[in-house]
Amino acid sequence: MASYSIVECGSTVRPNTLSHLIDSCIDSNSLDLCYKLHGYVRKLRKESDLFVETKLVSMYAKCGSHENAFEVFDAMSERNLYVWSAIIGAWSRKRKWGEVMELVYSMIEIDNIVPDDFLFPKILQACGNCGDLETGRLIHGLVIKCRMNNQVCVNNSILAVYSKCGWLNSAKRFFEGMEMKDTVSWNAIIIGYCQEG
Repeated sequence: MASYSIVECGSTVRPNTLSHLIDSCIDSNSLDLCYKLHGYVRKLRKESDLFVETKLVSMYAKCGSHENAFEVFDAMSERNLYVWSAIIGAWSRKRKWGEVMELVYSMIEIDNIVPDDFLFPKILQACGNCGDLETGRLIHGLVIKCRMNNQVCVNNSILAVYSKCGWLNSAKRFFEGMEMKDTVSWNAIIIGYCQEG
């Protein structure tokens, strides 16, 4: 990692350069490099930088150190949708659905951040896997309020929640009302019927 020596020399490093170094750490999947780079980031950057901190959360999460990802996340003075997506994605990959739902509530209620079409499916997946129909219905309402109910991937996730939670009549009505359906849509409704027997 030739560019890593720039950091070791103590040179001033721009956020864009740090982003590339962080991506190199992710590619190497080396926690040792992650720790070293994070140490240098702390030393070189006295003020917080939302972009760099978000990349650090993502780096630790993708390299398997969820504790470090959460430590960086908790220390952030400001959070945006991207860092919330990174931390929720980390817990989703670990299949920690209860933790995902706690994070979602915090994101919406504390930071007043609304999910996007990338994050809604992860949240709905957590609802379905937890069997949390009530929250799934609330998230469905939020999807409509945010006008994202025309996104196939979001609608497929809503359909999956209703199917997994045993609300087959609602799943069927929702499926029939979908303007666009793909293979995932058909699979979700078929799985729902198979589970119902």
